[in-house]
Amino acid sequence: MDGYEKGEYPVFGRGWYPDFPDADNYISPFVSAQNALGTPYESPQITDKPLPESRREIDRTYAVPQFREVQQILAGDARLIPLWQGKQYLAAHKDISARDGRWTRRRS
Repeated sequence: MDGYEKGEYPVFGRGWYPDFPDADNYISPFVSAQNALGTPYESPQITDKPLPESRREIDRTYAVPQFREVQQILAGDARLIPLWQGKQYLAAHKDISARDGRWTRRRS
């Protein structure tokens, strides 16, 4: 960990997983001094205007222009280059539900 924190490694692996399917959740964890990957990246171009504006929209389709702007900034900076992406699986069935953190199967 010491070498990573000192920036001695040109490539390293870190993990992150989105909490919920909203574009903000794929951007805001990475644009701050204390971000999700531990790689400081402060961008007032993102955090001063488009990100706060996008959060005012209840209907998330109205936030698309702000996220397009943010994506252009992020792509131009090329701050992170993903080298590997793990597979994620989701299973659903009408007879399966979760309550209080426990999975149960409904009986007919």
